[in-house]
Amino acid sequence: MIKNLNRRIERLEEMVVPKHGPRLIYIMPNLEEEEPEEGPGLVKLSSSCWAHVFGEPLIPDKIWRLKQDYNEEPK
Repeated sequence: MIKNLNRRIERLEEMVVPKHGPRLIYIMPNLEEEEPEEGPGLVKLSSSCWAHVFGEPLIPDKIWRLKQDYNEEPK
């Protein structure tokens, strides 16, 4: 039942998230004690810096360049 619920939530999120349009990248420090999970809308750039992405998701090349800009070796 949980799997079905998770799939339905993912489908709803796909419908709500804009597919096209401008991308907004918001760089912020991690102020929480626990690290959030990395995903298409949240990318860890360094040990204390995260990028929140709104709009079109980042491609791996763009993630790699952002990590270089914030002085952490890309994985």
